[in-house]
Amino acid sequence: MVQLVALFLISSGPSLALFYCPEGFIGISGRTCERTDMHITVCPYCGSKSARKWCADGGDPVNRCFECDLIYRERSDNEKSWNEYYRKQYFQDFAEEQGGVLRASIYEEALEIIGRNTVPGSLFDIGAGSGTFLAMAKEKGWSVTGQEISAGCCRVAREKYGLELIQKELNTLCLPSNAFDAVTMINVFDHLVEPWLLLGDIHRSLKTGGILYIRVPNGSLHGIGYRFSSIVPRGYLRDKVQKFFVLHRYHVTPRFIRTLFGHYAFKPVVIRPSTVSKDVPYRHFKRDERFILMVLKKALPPFARTLCRASGGAVVLSPSLSIYGIKG
Repeated sequence: MVQLVALFLISSGPSLALFYCPEGFIGISGRTCERTDMHITVCPYCGSKSARKWCADGGDPVNRCFECDLIYRERSDNEKSWNEYYRKQYFQDFAEEQGGVLRASIYEEALEIIGRNTVPGSLFDIGAGSGTFLAMAKEKGWSVTGQEISAGCCRVAREKYGLELIQKELNTLCLPSNAFDAVTMINVFDHLVEPWLLLGDIHRSLKTGGILYIRVPNGSLHGIGYRFSSIVPRGYLRDKVQKFFVLHRYHVTPRFIRTLFGHYAFKPVVIRPSTVSKDVPYRHFKRDERFILMVLKKALPPFARTLCRASGGAVVLSPSLSIYGIKG
């Protein structure tokens, strides 16, 4: 008898699943997708050898750990080259997004969530970009500081907002203990080499009752997109489909986040659908693709919020997640 292992893609509960079997992947429709090769890899987070190849992206194998549910890209580059890109090239590639206020709705949501859980005090933002979020937090009474590796982003933050960001790599950043009422990582976590290593330092740097807020692409949804796009024939159609899904270093799923936050005793851990930016800042989207994306941005968030409420938070189908935990 074929043994099936359920790969639950949406936090808890069997609301949406793919099933793995030796012949390949069986989707929701029951159709067997193309088989991935069966090489075993060690999960970079939990060390489990249960990880298997999930799909591929640009020649990089993408694996999924059956123990902690982390989905991760195997890359040939190292941490130094990864950091060099963010230090020197990232701002040039995303200047319009970083230099403007296209993410204002995302930042407003973050500040609203943080404000519901603590009063304005000291806030530290990791991967602060050009400082727009910190400037908005400052207007609401927060005392703000932040870290950013990109020289271009630090320059804009200084010239536009008068903010002096700490331009250091995270592995050289020493956060003070019991110093902050809030620490934030907005669209940063899945870019980092080993982001879980930061959680201990962040927990130590927060005051009792302090809040850690993370916004990250929803690995459950984007993982589905990448997995199914891998069965589309190579070429124009596959490239077009994959434009609508995000994979940096990791796909972060709700189940993985609950495991990670639980390890560092953040309570409660709240995962909810996040709002979306109001425009399409990415230059590589063509006119028809921009139209499709704008339609999705209007339709998906209210649907995701309704589904999340109806399921008691068990099903989170939004493109991005708002996540927070409180230091007890």
